[in-house]
Amino acid sequence: MVRVGPIPALALTVASGERPLVGMRGAQWRSRSRLAERARRGGRVRCGDEWGYTRRRCQLPMGTLAVMGALHLTAGPGALPALRTALDSVGRSDDAVLWFPDTLSCGPLLPPGTATRVQWWDQWPDDDEPNDDRLEEVSVPGGSPAFWKRVEAADPLVLWYDSNDTAESLFFHVLCDKAPDNVPIDVAALHGPVGSRSADELAGHLDTLHRMTAAERAAVRRTWQRLEQENATFRILRDGHLMSAPADHYDTALLDAASSEWTLIIRIVAPVMAATDVGHGILLWRVKSLVDSGALLADGDPWLWQDTNVKRVQPQHP
Repeated sequence: MVRVGPIPALALTVASGERPLVGMRGAQWRSRSRLAERARRGGRVRCGDEWGYTRRRCQLPMGTLAVMGALHLTAGPGALPALRTALDSVGRSDDAVLWFPDTLSCGPLLPPGTATRVQWWDQWPDDDEPNDDRLEEVSVPGGSPAFWKRVEAADPLVLWYDSNDTAESLFFHVLCDKAPDNVPIDVAALHGPVGSRSADELAGHLDTLHRMTAAERAAVRRTWQRLEQENATFRILRDGHLMSAPADHYDTALLDAASSEWTLIIRIVAPVMAATDVGHGILLWRVKSLVDSGALLADGDPWLWQDTNVKRVQPQHP
């Protein structure tokens, strides 16, 4: 059976397997306008096996649904081959596996729905030349409800995520908020990347899944709804708690990585990337903002991070 895996209304970025790495406008960057064009077309999706590998063109409409039992969701596709193998090894071949390809740690959450996230991500062209399979992962407005119909039919819904990762924690929170109360939710909250686990390790966690209580779901829902209403540019994980953060949240770290000497932007952005859960495209945007504000000087286009140098502006003494 070919299973269709449409993407939810919030899940509108191209998934890279972890977090999307996005660049900015410039002659060498690929425009993401093709994503918006695909969204406008609607109606059909690229599909194949249920976890999104080895796709082939098919003509199943977005609304086509398989009969659902257990549905396993991850925050990205990296863990899915091992998870599929783990399920098959314990006789759970009928369990379905899908992934959620949006990174909710940045960008607006309101107004809710497809258009908000599409508009946010459409301004960020990819720098890694996504292929057609990846582009097809973008949701179309007519297809978004199909994902949630699969969630509503799950029995149970099983969420696999890294509790130490901001984006994956947000994935967990939004699913707990949006899933109907009558859908049981089992959780595998791991410490470390889910995609780094072997099939045997994941199979071991199937025996220790935690069934969320109504009180636990209500608490998680309150956290997500608070973040949604705050509608900040960034969301971060601090001491185990999700918090909203303003647009300039990473500016101090970027300035600390710069110096009074000309330095390639890539050398400034890299250490900040290593210490945070944010992709380099967002950090390039912040570098550009620091150049525009006069806090940094640039010898070229700040979007061309592998070619352009920046340095801190020295304070003027009277």
